[in-house]
Amino acid sequence: AIASIGQPLFVLGALVAAAAVSRATMPLLISFGRPAKAGGLGATAGKPSAGVCGCAFLLAAVIAAIASPAGWLQCLVAAAAGAALIAWFARRNLGGYTGDVLGAAQQVAELFALTIIASFIAEAG
Repeated sequence: AIASIGQPLFVLGALVAAAAVSRATMPLLISFGRPAKAGGLGATAGKPSAGVCGCAFLLAAVIAAIASPAGWLQCLVAAAAGAALIAWFARRNLGGYTGDVLGAAQQVAELFALTIIASFIAEAG
């Protein structure tokens, strides 16, 4: 569906941008969250430092800005909002994150980012 709303190059850029920013949210969730179970897969992921999280987010922002100059910042914010929503839900219902929660957060972040950036592609024509 996203391929039908714009020029192929814009669509490719949107897919790359959304993939990059959605994956940059996972180190943030691990760093600032807590695992739901001590022995689970989420707990074995380790704790990235603030510097690592910052580098991941900065790199994702640069990739998004290059891949999709129109709306890259909104894409970044949308991805962060999607991941934060899943993190909040997991903390409230599970007590923290699991490996599955991290995967779900990435997927929701990517969907949020694609939704926002699709509107910019549609406007650009």
